[in-house]
Amino acid sequence: MDEIISAIVSSIIDRGELVTEFLDSLPEDAKILAVGYVLDILLERPPSSEYLELVRKIGSFASSERIKVKAVRYLSKLHDYEGAWNLASSISDPPHLRSLAFGSIAIEKLKEGGHRWSHRCGPRGQGSEVGSWLLSEILAKIAELQASGQVVEDIEERAEKQKRLC
Repeated sequence: MDEIISAIVSSIIDRGELVTEFLDSLPEDAKILAVGYVLDILLERPPSSEYLELVRKIGSFASSERIKVKAVRYLSKLHDYEGAWNLASSISDPPHLRSLAFGSIAIEKLKEGGHRWSHRCGPRGQGSEVGSWLLSEILAKIAELQASGQVVEDIEERAEKQKRLC
């Protein structure tokens, strides 16, 4: 079933109205799988405002925290920071996923030159290990930006390493 859903999503992804109709027609378990594929494909491409409403819709009904993180990443890439912030705020557990979501917002703001704003993406009400990690990542990204003029998007990879350490 996974392969069938993946193939369908891949074949219709460039036709937003079909993607929406397809997602609406699926039962909940298949829908979760399909939206994951949709967001994976979109995150591999340059961001396009054509998908803004679709990603907002996915974020609004997603029950999976991992799906919400992917939606936050895409909204951040589209500079829909308010939408991304609201969705990231709805992620409660596990704390490292919430940190990933806010970290995605911070990285996009850093790319835009918003290093004064990005510290606000820091943790609120999270464990000190996750909070310290996220703050250190934001500071590292600011240093990268200052040193090379660019920011590397590796926060998910680094979060997985941090999760294994904790």
